[in-house]
Amino acid sequence: MAARLSERYRVLLLEKGGTPVPLTQNLYFTKNVSDHPAITSYYPSLPQEQFNMENGGASAAYIPKMLGGSSSNGECTYNRGNPADYDYIANVTGDETWAYSHAIKHFKRIENYVGMLITEKERAEYYGVGGPLTVETVQDPILQSWFQAGRELGFNVSDPNGRQTEGIQVKTKFRTNK
Repeated sequence: MAARLSERYRVLLLEKGGTPVPLTQNLYFTKNVSDHPAITSYYPSLPQEQFNMENGGASAAYIPKMLGGSSSNGECTYNRGNPADYDYIANVTGDETWAYSHAIKHFKRIENYVGMLITEKERAEYYGVGGPLTVETVQDPILQSWFQAGRELGFNVSDPNGRQTEGIQVKTKFRTNK
């Protein structure tokens, strides 16, 4: 957000904390980072009826105390949501600007996709290039084994920001280019 604002205004960005700890770069340890009070601020929500009953109706925001904030934690998942949900909102509100066919133009404008597991045709249809937000596929040695096991069990491997097919999905994360 600061990068986009700085295109038009002078911005002072203050970050709480120091250099990100090494655990932030490993997906298997992001929960440890999220729960550690020395490097993460915890902000609980107000309890709400019929919401997250397991935790007393409350949710929480975890804000890492390190340079880059949430962007420094390896858990920066990038998922736009299901296209059918956008179309549903457009239908309910009567506002076609909520339709996925409209929203995807805006997503593509801000993206710089450097992922894997999709064809060039799919990349052009579902992702943008050259934008200020790099979207990348999580690179992890165990993923190929995970996907192969899923295929053997009859599941498809899919892209969470693509056709939204059911199956095992590759995790995409984001980082800003500035």
